[in-house]
Amino acid sequence: MLRKVFTFAALLLPLYCHADLYQAIQAYKSQNYVEAKAEFEQLLDSGNSGAAYFLALMALNTEAEQKDLVRAYAYFSLAVHLGEQSALNDMHRLEAELSESQKQQATDLYHLLQKHSVPGYTANEFEQPAWDNVRQRLKTVAPQYPQTLARKGLPGFTKSRFVVDKAGNVVYVKTVYSVPEDSSFAKKTENALMEWKFGQAGNISLHKIQIDFGLTVAGKDFPHLEQERKSSMVKALAESEWKAAFAGRAVSQLNTTTLLSYLMNERSFYAVSGAAVVTPPTMADIDSIAYVKPGQGRKMPVFPGKALVQVNADQQIEKIESNLTPLPLAKGQSLSDLEPRYYRISPFNLHHGTQKPPLFAEDQMYLEALIAVPVEWTPTFWLDQAARNGVLAAQRARALDQPYWSEYLKRKNDADALGWSAIELLSENKLAEARIALATAKNAGFKSTRALDALFQ
Repeated sequence: MLRKVFTFAALLLPLYCHADLYQAIQAYKSQNYVEAKAEFEQLLDSGNSGAAYFLALMALNTEAEQKDLVRAYAYFSLAVHLGEQSALNDMHRLEAELSESQKQQATDLYHLLQKHSVPGYTANEFEQPAWDNVRQRLKTVAPQYPQTLARKGLPGFTKSRFVVDKAGNVVYVKTVYSVPEDSSFAKKTENALMEWKFGQAGNISLHKIQIDFGLTVAGKDFPHLEQERKSSMVKALAESEWKAAFAGRAVSQLNTTTLLSYLMNERSFYAVSGAAVVTPPTMADIDSIAYVKPGQGRKMPVFPGKALVQVNADQQIEKIESNLTPLPLAKGQSLSDLEPRYYRISPFNLHHGTQKPPLFAEDQMYLEALIAVPVEWTPTFWLDQAARNGVLAAQRARALDQPYWSEYLKRKNDADALGWSAIELLSENKLAEARIALATAKNAGFKSTRALDALFQ
């Protein structure tokens, strides 16, 4: 039986020393414009909408630098593109002061800035396809729970990448992101994954996985402890992390990600964007969205991708989002017997929960009911905000699911991103290119192993 109540504070991170949006804004307010501009420009490359907005203000502030309406309009435009809707009014007011020639110059500059910036965050983004959908798992080993964290009552999870050779052996593992940010979970994950076995294949394969670490509390007092744990987290959100995260503190954005990861099952959500929600979820909110009916197969035309659909009160499709076109679905199409809400539709894997390779049904799809919540209540939103605020761990975590973050990290000469790019080339049988890419990654600091190097021979 777990003797200690969950200590959520151990999950949270200390203050970061790198400059984030909050510190840049403080420099701006203190009229330290040289420092502020340098920090805003550094954040702009990672798609930080707040940095774009303040660079626009600086272009209008004659105390900061020479007034430049063209640059101001371009930066306001980029801020709007990246999600800073408050910049839209500033953009419209400034537009009246620009000549047609200046508007064209501003548009050209905006497109240039946009080209060199990470795209804006989109709620309910479709994940990058998993690599491990073709290799059969022959042996899996569960990671051991670190005793030091078990004694503290700390649950958590890891997100890792690993490489499997042709014979089915795991030869390289790297934990990209873990909560709490403690090496214990990462080491246990990597040790376990190195013992996994897969079926033989004609080439190496790349895989990604999330492993959850949870403690079961024996005895009738478990619900009480669970509620106390959640209450502590909700209190931390409301009293410290939430406002600081909105203010641009990178560490609070990461802490908000961590807390929401424990409080919310994001897979069950449809994130609704719009006006910023400035209040965190309460216990009542969390309790009201705690349960979602399990998904089920539904007879319908099949397709290989995923789709999010909104069904209205007339049991017709009101809205469709998908990573595939064309779709055998259309707005206005009838989906009988469904409640009005959002749903996720994906291929129905008949081998789900087994060690066998996926086998998808030919006459039905998998339908999951979703709960609509504000995008600000989702962990991925805040993880993305931390990434845009210059946190390398968050950028690498986002790169697991979104290719544009991988491309950003490669542009920044990130050793891990370059290393995995080399491995991807090798998995595509591009040996000569892969060897060159691996050498480049090693020069940047990528830590390989003998077993991994042997694949490139």
